[in-house]
Amino acid sequence: MSGVFPYVVLALAMAVWGGAFPAIKYLVEKISPGDLLILRFIPTSIIAITWIFVSYRKDFRSLFPRYWPLFLFIGFLWLYCYHFVLNIGETVLTAGVSGLIIATYPVFTVLISAAIGKESLTTGKIIGCMVAFAGSAFLTLAPSNTGISQTVIPNSKWIGYAIFTFIAPISAAVHTIIARPYLIGENRGGVKIDPLFFTLAYMAPGGLMSLVLYRPLIASEIASGDTVFWLSLGFLIFGCTLFSYIAWFKALKNIEAGKVAIFSFMVPVFSLIYSKIFLNEAFTFQSIIGAVCIIAGIAVSNIGNDVIRNGRNSTR
Repeated sequence: MSGVFPYVVLALAMAVWGGAFPAIKYLVEKISPGDLLILRFIPTSIIAITWIFVSYRKDFRSLFPRYWPLFLFIGFLWLYCYHFVLNIGETVLTAGVSGLIIATYPVFTVLISAAIGKESLTTGKIIGCMVAFAGSAFLTLAPSNTGISQTVIPNSKWIGYAIFTFIAPISAAVHTIIARPYLIGENRGGVKIDPLFFTLAYMAPGGLMSLVLYRPLIASEIASGDTVFWLSLGFLIFGCTLFSYIAWFKALKNIEAGKVAIFSFMVPVFSLIYSKIFLNEAFTFQSIIGAVCIIAGIAVSNIGNDVIRNGRNSTR
């Protein structure tokens, strides 16, 4: 890829990732959060395992025996603390608000990195975090209709689910901080793991781990799925997992990591737009203020910060 083409592909990947939130919202109106986890990540695991044995057999043989506890732990964070929490959150929260809550993950990365001594907490980062959290407060305290059902959510329920959903960006931040030393070779063994292989390695066991939530009724729910149901599920599996990850890692090889990270700010914007188009979610005053504050805060808090370089390996 050369010229502007990598940027076009990267922008398209961000547009696809932004669509994950309304797709999840639609699906959790039809099936349970656990059933969605199973239906999405069994195919994802099959894709990841196939991809590893087609393109990364050597890496698998040399790295998996040594680092399988790391891959399993990251996989657990990715599957249950991010995706399952997000699925549950979207049973109440709107897709647009969920996307904005997830977008705070770089802010938590900054704060946790500073807390454990990996990064200094500069004035710019402090201001950025404060602005982003002010935006989060607008979203947390601003219930609205849920899009498909048009149901008005009680304040207490909205606030509870919003706070619970913040587990997802926090887990994504922890995931990034744990993974980064292995992606850049700054770990005890000095091993540098290919980012795409690392991602596939922790995705691979996800389908098996998701079966803990298996219910016999899932078969009847699958049988009742309509065309939109299957299109939404296919979009999550092949668009948000397969295409977007390929595009993301290709972009990292052709564009400076800092510029790639900036493109991630587009995801919540696309999420809000799609939520309005496909789910008829309202652009409330609170959601607009919250969106502006979160995106501005993320931008400010990450000036001069390289924690998220090579990050966002697993958040869609």
